[in-house]
Amino acid sequence: MFLYKLYRYKRSLFALAVAGCLIQLVIFYKQGAVATPFFNYGMYSEKILSKDQYEIYKVYVNGELLKGDDYSIQEWDKIYVPVYMYYAKDTTNELMIEVRNRLLLKLQLKGLEADNRYFENREFNDEAFIEWYAAYLCGFSGHSSQNIRVIKQNYQWNGQQLLPADSIVLFQYRQ
Repeated sequence: MFLYKLYRYKRSLFALAVAGCLIQLVIFYKQGAVATPFFNYGMYSEKILSKDQYEIYKVYVNGELLKGDDYSIQEWDKIYVPVYMYYAKDTTNELMIEVRNRLLLKLQLKGLEADNRYFENREFNDEAFIEWYAAYLCGFSGHSSQNIRVIKQNYQWNGQQLLPADSIVLFQYRQ
């Protein structure tokens, strides 16, 4: 119905819309990639299955556990996401290297694959991250962080509920 109305309203817009849809279909068929997410229903329609194990990062400031309920979504993202992304960097780097290698192969630039590893961020080590995160957290949260501790808590799914498993102290920072 929309395309019919668009055709009657302005034929050039109709042609542009149809061309966009056709281009999307060709990209999806040939590459398995989606140029725009709202054209791919499958991206939103699959059921999310539970995993056997989950990892949660807990941030303690001055001995108090920071909870997402106490902050706005944006503030909680500022607290949680840097920790999560830093500790997921090795997985993320490997994934990005794989994606770039596939792209280079498709572009017939196989010789550049060896240089692909130079794009990793190896200069940012644990000490630098801890110093940065402590200053960053103090800067926007209003906490006078004398003591920051980050723990990775693992949880096991037993089919009914999540049960705490082992935990690892990732870092402890004291001013």
